[in-house]
Amino acid sequence: MFGGQNALFCLEEYARGAVGTMPACEFTDLLAPILKEPRQDAFARLLPLIRFGMQPGLAWAVHKEVLVRRGLIESATVRSPAKPLDPGTLTALDEVLAALPELGAA
Repeated sequence: MFGGQNALFCLEEYARGAVGTMPACEFTDLLAPILKEPRQDAFARLLPLIRFGMQPGLAWAVHKEVLVRRGLIESATVRSPAKPLDPGTLTALDEVLAALPELGAA
């Protein structure tokens, strides 16, 4: 069984027998070691990004923006019905990413 919801409950799901999760693709490299050896403190560092990426109407744009900042894709362009991130949301994302320098996205 796999969990979902951007890996928001992955530690709880693993504790109950899940063998995988469906996170967003921009932070799987940071999530993998946490799932291999579950640690609440390491997972807690990812929670602000996980939560930020789950906002209704923003998820796709957030995920793509982080992938652009990590140099993994070239454009954060999203298709309708998604909308690009506005300047205030980009500033809020900057604050979230500042706490995760290992993403190489700040």
